[in-house]
Amino acid sequence: PATPSATTSCPDGASAAAKQVYAVLTSQPLPVDLLATTTGMPIPVLLAALTELEMFGCAANSAGQQYMRT
Repeated sequence: PATPSATTSCPDGASAAAKQVYAVLTSQPLPVDLLATTTGMPIPVLLAALTELEMFGCAANSAGQQYMRT
């Protein structure tokens, strides 16, 4: 069987909120308001999860508050 890749989880130690956000991130930048709508998270919770993913090296902030997988 194939080993899980970064596209299915990142990282194991991430919070549940960060994992939920990571699941909807793509390789194309997505605006925060779309991510909030997709995940159902309030903006402050979403931004905390995105910051966590950035710290783990799993997400990157693009211009205009848009985030993508790394």
